[in-house]
Amino acid sequence: MIFDAVEAMATVLTANFTADFTALASAKGVADLPSPPTFVKRQKAETFTSLGVTLPAIGMYVVRAVTMAKWQAVRDPRTTGVFDWYARLADPFLLAEQTELAAEAILRTVDRLSSSGSIYGAGELPDSITIELTDGYNQSIQPSYDRRVTVTFSIYDRDSGL
Repeated sequence: MIFDAVEAMATVLTANFTADFTALASAKGVADLPSPPTFVKRQKAETFTSLGVTLPAIGMYVVRAVTMAKWQAVRDPRTTGVFDWYARLADPFLLAEQTELAAEAILRTVDRLSSSGSIYGAGELPDSITIELTDGYNQSIQPSYDRRVTVTFSIYDRDSGL
C-alpha cells in the first residue's frame, strides 16, 4: 500500500517532470534547468542533501496512511504523499523562478496520478494539496542560495495485493 504509492509517484514523476518543466520554462521565459533533476525515492531533502545527491533533486515519499481491514480481499487506503524539491544556485532570482515552476510541474504529476494503476484519485478534494515554499542562504555552502518546495497531497488507491 505505501510501497505501491511511492512507486506510482516515482513512475509518473520521472516520466513527465523534465518535459513539463521545460514547457513551463519556455512558455514563461525562464531559463530551463541545465540537466534533469535527481529523483530520490523515500527520502526528504534533509536526507538526500546530507548524502550528497546531485541538485536539484526531488524526493518522493509518504508521510502517513489511513485505512481499514481488508473487506472482500481489498483495502482502500488514503495516503498522504509528498514531492520534495530542493535546489541551490548562485542567482537567488532565477532559483526562485525555477522553484515556482518546479511546483507547477509537480502539480501536473499529481494531476496524472489517478491514471497510474491502482491509484484512482490524487489531490481531488478541495484543499487536498498543500504547496509550501521556503528559501535560505548559507555563506559556507556554494552556491549559497537554496530553495525548497514541498507538495503534499492525498492519494486514494485500492490495495488488493498482498
